[in-house]
Amino acid sequence: MEPTNFNAPPRKLTLIAISGVVGLHVLTAMALVAIKPAPPIDKVMETPPIEIQMITLPVEVQELETVKEKVKLENTPAPTPVSQVIPEAKVAAKPEPVKQKSTSTPITEPKIKPESDIKPKPETKPKPVEKAKPPVAHKRVEEKKPEPIVHQDDLVKETRDIKNNAEAEQALAEKQRQIDAVQNAQRAAEAAAIFDAQKAQEATQAAAQAKAQQDSAMREQQAADAKSAKAAKETAEKAAQEKAAQDKVKADQQAKAAKDAEAAAKAQADAKAKADMTKAEAASNTPVNFSASNANWKSKPNFSFPDRASRGANSGDTFNVVLVLRVNKQGGIDSVRLAQSSGNAILDKEAQRQVRSGKFKPFMNNGAPVVGNVTLPISYAVP
Repeated sequence: MEPTNFNAPPRKLTLIAISGVVGLHVLTAMALVAIKPAPPIDKVMETPPIEIQMITLPVEVQELETVKEKVKLENTPAPTPVSQVIPEAKVAAKPEPVKQKSTSTPITEPKIKPESDIKPKPETKPKPVEKAKPPVAHKRVEEKKPEPIVHQDDLVKETRDIKNNAEAEQALAEKQRQIDAVQNAQRAAEAAAIFDAQKAQEATQAAAQAKAQQDSAMREQQAADAKSAKAAKETAEKAAQEKAAQDKVKADQQAKAAKDAEAAAKAQADAKAKADMTKAEAASNTPVNFSASNANWKSKPNFSFPDRASRGANSGDTFNVVLVLRVNKQGGIDSVRLAQSSGNAILDKEAQRQVRSGKFKPFMNNGAPVVGNVTLPISYAVP
């Protein structure tokens, strides 16, 4: 997936800007083709210039001598040097128009500074003349040159050359004007293209900024929706937890109530069973009289005539003892009571001791063990 650049202009605006620039260049090329070419420029015949040598005065010449020479020139008639108009080699320079006369050529008078411009200085001792340059050069300036002879043909040729130069200059000016117009049109086209490109870029930036704002608003809305959904979910979860807690409390209460009811019922049943058992036990604890024939020995004791009881007794004599035994529910003998004595105290005691070593099977009454009183007769024979 390509990265998204919000600052990049859309492809449509870029194509429009390129099309505008190409169209402006095409229009500029058509304008250049449609422009009428300038007429050919004839070769200008140049006349050799007249050399005029100007001699400057030496710097060391005193100003006093200049003032004197100026006064001398004022007293003498002014020279009339002829100034020849020299055509320039460069065509671009505009030559000054020359007025043609029938008999004479235009002359220019030398400019003479007015006397007011010359500030006389106080007279000082002149410097030695021998230290300055020779005054011969100064005399050459003052000498009058012969007036040059100007022919009519040369003057006409000069005028024609000047006219040709003026036409050439006009043609060049027209060509330059056309070139300037084309350049101005091209610059205007480029400026328009740049302006259109700037506008397109601004529109692109505005669109990108609007899209960025829209995306930001969308992200904020999504974040707000997610936050609302999270809050709603948390509220629902909290409500569910509270309901579950309430249901648990209710279930615990119901379970406790059921357990309490069950415990109460069990306690009641246990109490009833205990009462019944107590009642049954009370009933079973009441001794029931049994005869020796109803008693079954689980372990029968060993009844034997004791030696120490044989004193005063004859061999073959028989002694009968009757005992009453209290037998518990497990068949054990709890107590022994002498019901009928044999007449021999030692034998009676020995009979009570010997009978305790035995154990009966429990006596049953209506299927339940009960306490019984058993009357047991015992007969002893003297050995």
